[in-house]
Amino acid sequence: MTSEKNQVSTQEARQRSSAELQSLLVAKREEWRQALLKHACKQLRQTHVLKELRRDIARLRTVLAETGNAG
Repeated sequence: MTSEKNQVSTQEARQRSSAELQSLLVAKREEWRQALLKHACKQLRQTHVLKELRRDIARLRTVLAETGNAG
C-alpha cells in the first residue's frame, strides 16, 4: 500500500495472496462503515475518504474476481 494515502494500488493487490486480499477487503469495508457512520453524524471532515475507500473496495473485489476468489 502507498504510505501517503493508505490506498491499495492494483499492482500491489495482484502481488498479494487471495487470503491477504480477503483480510484487506474486510478491513477496508469496516473502515468504510466507520467513515460512513461518522459522516452521518456530521463528524467526518474529509468526505473524500468515503470515495477513496469505496474505490479501494472495488479494486480489491476486481482483483479477487480475476483470480476466481470473488468476495
